[in-house]
Amino acid sequence: MKGFNPDEEGPRGVLYKKVNQAVAQAMIAESKEQLIKLLGNPDKIIQVPEAERICEDTQLVDLNYPEFYWDYLDPYRPNKLYRFGISGDIIVEKSNVSNAL
Repeated sequence: MKGFNPDEEGPRGVLYKKVNQAVAQAMIAESKEQLIKLLGNPDKIIQVPEAERICEDTQLVDLNYPEFYWDYLDPYRPNKLYRFGISGDIIVEKSNVSNAL
């Protein structure tokens, strides 16, 4: 995630707040260019098979279903990631994922 050093010293609450503010701005982004500007390049990109994007009714690709998932790992909390579904140049899904340690 752009602009954050995972080895940074200091009160963790302040660092968490900075990440939360950056993610909050990213959650209102509408394009992948805005997302890159706010958070940088994703830590992981998952491509969705085209067969999973096909609408059963029309047999056409549903553009409202992500073509890729971009995952951003929280630099201070290893159990959190922020996932954005991308279709073309548009963000069509946004979510936070927390896993138990």
